[in-house]
Amino acid sequence: MADLPPLTSLRTFWFVAEHNSFKRASEHLFVTQAAVSHQIRQLEDFLGVSLFERGNREVRLTKDGQRLLPYVQQGFSALRAGVTLVKDDSDPNVLNLSVIPSFAARWLVPRLGEFRQRQADIRVCLTPSLRLETFSDGEMDLAIRYGTGQYPGLRSEFLLRDSLLVVASPAFVDAHKPTLASMATLPLLEDTSPEELGWSEWFKRQKLSEPESARCLTVADASMLIDAALTGQGMALVRRSLAQNFIDQGALTKVFALELESPYGYYLVAPEAHFVRAKVKVFVHWMKEEIRQSFGPEMMAYHGA
Repeated sequence: MADLPPLTSLRTFWFVAEHNSFKRASEHLFVTQAAVSHQIRQLEDFLGVSLFERGNREVRLTKDGQRLLPYVQQGFSALRAGVTLVKDDSDPNVLNLSVIPSFAARWLVPRLGEFRQRQADIRVCLTPSLRLETFSDGEMDLAIRYGTGQYPGLRSEFLLRDSLLVVASPAFVDAHKPTLASMATLPLLEDTSPEELGWSEWFKRQKLSEPESARCLTVADASMLIDAALTGQGMALVRRSLAQNFIDQGALTKVFALELESPYGYYLVAPEAHFVRAKVKVFVHWMKEEIRQSFGPEMMAYHGA
């Protein structure tokens, strides 16, 4: 093992890279900022390269740091998985769950009451977060993420594919009676999150020229976009997974037949060992039942998302 640097310095490197800050890393590691700096210098001296570009308030990984980071993440995830395999779940009646906020608010939270009725002995602690959960602190049991399913050092279990469709409030549809020909004159609402397809792709698929100034609201939050559509502010291009409840209830109307298949899907993500925990297995089984009832088996079919 002489060719490896101390694990403490590698762990410190991981936390600094995750938080882009020596100060925030020191707070999470419960050590002084000077101790963090010392560990990073020790690691850089061992490797003979610079791992960070130092700024006034934050630091950034160098190219060498970027190359090293995924291997450090995978290494610690593998160590944690091994330790978990031989250690009992410290809190078998509490499920700590990280979920992207839009899916939590629009789909999961309204259904959690049914889960609690079935599993009264399991308390769900929900953390809505856009941050990619690394499981580095050992507290989180499971995450639900929207992406490609490629998370180094973690197991990803496909849950749901998705599509994007145009919706508006019934009042908006009645007032404007939207058609393909009138699209250039109507207000459009758009999610600017980097993982989402936008109106440009929708107009391209419809073989229409994209209007230059039709967007009246752009937000980087799918849940806010649905709120804007519900209040009649325009037409929104949104994920079916988030809009289906409102369509079923009559609060939103699907305006056009075209749906864009999303290149991303929803995944259950955790270290391999977490999937054998009884509380996780129960929750995963319930989630898949609910997804099947909500969207049908066709949206659970993996299409390379």
